[in-house]
Amino acid sequence: MSATTLSSDDWGRLLAGHFFRPEYAGIYVLFYVDRPLLGQIASCGEDEAVKSLVAAIVPQLRRRDPDDLFRPLLSQTVSWKLSGGDGPPPCLAALALAVLAASEMRSEGGRAQSNYHAWFRDLIAIEVPDVDAESLWHAYAGVYPALWGNLEWWLEQRHEGKLGRSTIAEDERNTKYGFADSQTIFLSSDREKLSRFFSWIRLRPGEKIAEEELLQYFAIWAGRRDDLSPGARLMLAEEQLEQVQLGRLIAEAAARWEGVARDDEGRLEARVCLTLTRPPSSRLGLAAEWPPGFPQRLEVDYRGERFSLEAEDEEGQLAADEHRWYGELPLPVDRGLLATGLRIEAEGRVLRLSPASVYVFHMSRELGCWAGVDQIRPGEDAWVLVAKEQLAQVRELLERRARPGWSPIERTGVAPPGWTLFREVVVDPVEVSEGEELGRLVPRRSNRFMLSGGLPLARAAGLYLTGGDPDVLLPPLPGDQSAIAVELDGETIELAPGIGAISLAALAPAEGNHAIRVGGVRKSYATVRTLRNISPPSELAVGHELRLGEGGSLWPASLDATSAVEAREDGVRIRGSLVELGPGVPFEDDATPLILPRGPRRRVLISDRPGGIEEVEVPEEPRWMGRAGLACQSFEYTPGIPARWLLVESRLGGTWVRQIERDRVSVDGLGHEESEEDRRRWAELVLACGSECVEPRERKAWERLRAEAEAIL
Repeated sequence: MSATTLSSDDWGRLLAGHFFRPEYAGIYVLFYVDRPLLGQIASCGEDEAVKSLVAAIVPQLRRRDPDDLFRPLLSQTVSWKLSGGDGPPPCLAALALAVLAASEMRSEGGRAQSNYHAWFRDLIAIEVPDVDAESLWHAYAGVYPALWGNLEWWLEQRHEGKLGRSTIAEDERNTKYGFADSQTIFLSSDREKLSRFFSWIRLRPGEKIAEEELLQYFAIWAGRRDDLSPGARLMLAEEQLEQVQLGRLIAEAAARWEGVARDDEGRLEARVCLTLTRPPSSRLGLAAEWPPGFPQRLEVDYRGERFSLEAEDEEGQLAADEHRWYGELPLPVDRGLLATGLRIEAEGRVLRLSPASVYVFHMSRELGCWAGVDQIRPGEDAWVLVAKEQLAQVRELLERRARPGWSPIERTGVAPPGWTLFREVVVDPVEVSEGEELGRLVPRRSNRFMLSGGLPLARAAGLYLTGGDPDVLLPPLPGDQSAIAVELDGETIELAPGIGAISLAALAPAEGNHAIRVGGVRKSYATVRTLRNISPPSELAVGHELRLGEGGSLWPASLDATSAVEAREDGVRIRGSLVELGPGVPFEDDATPLILPRGPRRRVLISDRPGGIEEVEVPEEPRWMGRAGLACQSFEYTPGIPARWLLVESRLGGTWVRQIERDRVSVDGLGHEESEEDRRRWAELVLACGSECVEPRERKAWERLRAEAEAIL
């Protein structure tokens, strides 16, 4: 259909199909109309689309009565509502014209009522050149607020938010054009980028943050991007009322965020990250997250190549910093992909890897290999992949800031041509310039103001042990600031740019209530020396007594602690972390436990002696770690065999074998005579792992083991 023949109802269907759709269910939708969008949905030039929209509205106007020019629109809309509200509201084209005037006013920087009046009149004058300005404004003010109310009813009540939620807000300064102006805060693409903002501040679904605090972080985030609309940037720079409106919109989106990013068109988006398997067979790969809203099996057709991604449905609730993943993407990682990134559309969803000149890897326990992250974490081992054009800068940065021990990987075949991989890079928090291009190598634990760590006594109440004050995690600096100020109990502390955290315990504040302010955000906590006032009756040491029972077992002598000076002849005394044995208590030195990783799907201990195999299951994660917001990365295990090798099999890291240090090998024997079946299983397992699974310095010992295994089979 030609744009010149579009009716008001035609425009209503086009506009509703673009803005109000089932995939926006529960999401706040902005009815942002501008010239490019009209041209897009009408498939014509911008000026032609604007003229078509105005021409479609004019037949519905009462031109013989200028003071009631828009009254027929309201009558039609009321009749439509009373009949059930099927289909788009008949006033949708007229509302689009009102928003178009507001968006053009914003693009010129105008905000006064007279400015809007002029913009709207100029649009109507395309088809009604003799319209009287005073009558037009009287007619507008008498009808348009009711038209906006009917659109809100259609979204919120008729469809119960299933086509999107209303963002129609009245500007208290001016009810005449405030409704239209409320739709010009964001483009639709700006709204979808909010999900990326929530990921940037690591917002957890359901977490509550005040509007003022969200707005402060959003201003920092927006200042680092160049893909937001002029309207979104203008809102940040304007008066308090506009910022309150923007803050409400962001807070409403945050309250309904489910932890999944969306692209500019509203489609669910999963992050693709680079992976790096462990030595000796180090190689680059790709892994995609499996976020909520994505199927367990995703069919992909990318540049003519078809493949499936399937996720393991792991049981249990994830910790705050954990993710579920699909399997590896069967795509090569070459210099072109690293420079341009990756974007794959599949089943109405998007997989995306953002391009960069510097990639940072930290160990992922879910994947069992090194995985790409947005920013290096302070004090943690990382690997860094650098493009040729940034190589000199990165080397200079590492020489100044990184701990000794980092080095480039000389072996060919790991990094693509034009890229260099650095290993064992550890960067501590230091004073740095936020203006550097290498922002990924500026260590930071958080992009928002938080209290972290310390010795909490009652986390919900913000109560800590005296001397165990929490650390303050600081957001990045806004672009117009050169230093950050932290106010502690009324005293201002000036910090150099780049400081990501400060230790309150090091400042040794007095016991009691404390207030910290960063920018416009205030947080508080309190410290106490003890939860109860308890004074020891004497200087005697207090501990618990255990008595030696039958069979060498130990039993508590009483339920209460006592003040005996030393352990009894046949007992054990425990004072804090000190264990005292009586002379009559036998003592056996246990084997040194091993520290094994939790993340891999399989861990097997292997003895040098044929038949010695021990599969190790992961114990239940301590519940207190989850309550403290910590993730358990490893666990202690005392082997039941003289273990000499550890075999680990992970999702993307593959299978690798490491030699166990000799002084940590169990001193016990196998404890039983190995059967022929045990020896065969041992040999099959050893032969299944080739030399490529073993570090070069350990391959000779492993090859001797493989020769013994071949002799058995």
